[in-house]
Amino acid sequence: MTMNRNLLLLSVLALLFSLPLAAQTVRTINFTDVAETSLDQIILADIDAAAEGAHLIYELERGFPFLLDGAIEYDGDIHLEIRAQAGDGAPPIILQGVSDGGENIDQLFRIRGTTQLTLKGLHLTCRTDQGGYNDRIVRTSGENRVVVDNCIIDDVGQAAFRVNGGEEKIFIFNSTFNRIGRPSNPDNGRFIDNRSDNIDSIVIRNNVVTNVTSRFWRNQGGSTANYIEIVGNTFMYSGQHGFQIDAANTLIFRDNIVADPIFFGRTVDDQDTLEDARFVVELDTFDQARMTVDISNNNFYVSQAIADNLPITQPDGDTMQTIDGFWFNLAVQDGMAAAGTPMDANFQEELTYVRPPVVPRQFQVAWVQDTTSGNEVPAAEPWDLSNIEEYGPYSGTNLGSEEPIARYIEFYDLCYGADTRSATAATDGGPLGGQVTADCLTTRVEDLSADWGVQVFPNPTRGQVELRFATDQSQLWLTIFNSTGQLIAQDQVRQNRYQIDLSSYPNGTYFVRLQNEAEEVAIQTLIKQ
Repeated sequence: MTMNRNLLLLSVLALLFSLPLAAQTVRTINFTDVAETSLDQIILADIDAAAEGAHLIYELERGFPFLLDGAIEYDGDIHLEIRAQAGDGAPPIILQGVSDGGENIDQLFRIRGTTQLTLKGLHLTCRTDQGGYNDRIVRTSGENRVVVDNCIIDDVGQAAFRVNGGEEKIFIFNSTFNRIGRPSNPDNGRFIDNRSDNIDSIVIRNNVVTNVTSRFWRNQGGSTANYIEIVGNTFMYSGQHGFQIDAANTLIFRDNIVADPIFFGRTVDDQDTLEDARFVVELDTFDQARMTVDISNNNFYVSQAIADNLPITQPDGDTMQTIDGFWFNLAVQDGMAAAGTPMDANFQEELTYVRPPVVPRQFQVAWVQDTTSGNEVPAAEPWDLSNIEEYGPYSGTNLGSEEPIARYIEFYDLCYGADTRSATAATDGGPLGGQVTADCLTTRVEDLSADWGVQVFPNPTRGQVELRFATDQSQLWLTIFNSTGQLIAQDQVRQNRYQIDLSSYPNGTYFVRLQNEAEEVAIQTLIKQ
């Protein structure tokens, strides 16, 4: 690791270990323990009985849902920690169980004052057992500390984290966020939302954040922060905005992949002056006397699949154009200049992933062409999840809803090629993005077609394609996607030849993904014309 990376780690550790020590109690909760009650009732009863400064730890049984009757809401000097039991298996899922005639709660967790909250190894969803949506996962106000580590967070109605101002310290590590906001209501949907409220520190490391309807970070201006660190994450698909970040004393934004931000595009008139244009990363002000800005070693890009839909003319006559090139507003540019950071310290490189989210073309076009009154865009629903498989046991947590509710614990494989610039562009020479490892790059995405003796005839094709292998294959799985990531077919290769029929599909680019038992992957590109 470089000196810079070591200093970053030391600063994060200093923030984390500023937590006061407290007496710990650990309680294991199995699925059967909540048969006649709810998780929030158990925890809140313990909090009411706990002494000031208590550290209450709850370990939830893996592979089961734990329902909330109401929000877990508390105030005072209490550290609540909820984590998955050790071992393998699906993470425990926490969601609201809506009683007959009941209403959706606003958030799963609401903390105030000097409270602390730690969530580890959990699946947290705002999709209730009845199919409705809660607005938020966590809402804070006061001198709180929140740690989220190795969690799955999905189907959020409004904001994953709503920060109401104060002296919060928030740490988000190693987690996956998907479907933040609903396409039918694109004005909502934010990863971080602190409006104009001040914060102390936010550290975001090694996360994947995909499918955000509105923006990755919402700040309405005028607020300040002490320390913001956004390092080694993958952010993919935000509709209206990118990052509207607080005027922090220290802002570090490094080693990230930001793919297809503001995929709705912006009107040509909105982008005609640098002062008024919308940018992917924005600061409302830069004060050189107190602020340090480090924005470097990031890959920002607009994919060809999104760019191909633009420009689009709206019903009112305005023309939407791509956000490509509008990466940093003038305040950010001033901060980078003060730090001596050249513009080419960041770059643009479109990446091909093993299994990315489906390109939200329907959402993009529906929003731009919508003529309905108000903020709703009915034609934009739902997110396209056709290339991932739902998790059956959790999909049963629909109880009184009329139709089963799909739940997911496996999402996208955002490994990309080892021969890309992004694979070695991080500050320490490693790969950019969240949850990307050297093994992921070199073993799982390396093109092993030559080693396996794969040949493709004909390519380009008018419809019929044959894959030929040097030897008979019995343990090779084949998946075909179109250029937007939609699943076309899945099968197992059982001999030394395999026929693919694309005659009923439109002309374009298709990807054939081959995977063996060792999870080694080869990817073949097919052109139908």
